[in-house]
Amino acid sequence: MPHSYLTTRAQQQIVPVWNYRELILALGTSESLSARIRAAGYDPPHPKTISGWRYRGRIPGQWVPLLLTWALKSGAIANLDQLLVDDRVPL
Repeated sequence: MPHSYLTTRAQQQIVPVWNYRELILALGTSESLSARIRAAGYDPPHPKTISGWRYRGRIPGQWVPLLLTWALKSGAIANLDQLLVDDRVPL
């Protein structure tokens, strides 16, 4: 039986973990964030979708750069390290 489906400790990937809940909370309510995305000229996700991001602590990749830029420019976060929870978490 091939062992390609088995994962050993040596094969685990180490990834950083980010606190996206803090990022979303820093940018305002789900409704205001959706409106801000619309005002920037993009098709915004529904506010309930943004609430789901906050609940799960995850943001779809296509929105992360925009939200990070807004948070940094507004001073809601001082730097990216502020959102770093742990930089050595096995995947």
